[in-house]
Amino acid sequence: MYYRIIRNDISKSKLITLTTTIFVTAAVMLVSLPAILVVNLSGAKVVMDGNSLADRLITPLEDLKQTDRQ
Repeated sequence: MYYRIIRNDISKSKLITLTTTIFVTAAVMLVSLPAILVVNLSGAKVVMDGNSLADRLITPLEDLKQTDRQ
């Protein structure tokens, strides 16, 4: 019964359904992208060379590349 109500609503108002879908998709992206960024940066480490200008952030991928070279 709910399926039929939703299907009829979608078929009668396609523009509103499309607009709502776009806004929901944009909201999901705005929430998920910072979460992904936080997860990636939490696995990074800071290298302190004594010179504050030379301090840099090493991501886990760069760390793996450096350990492969050694």
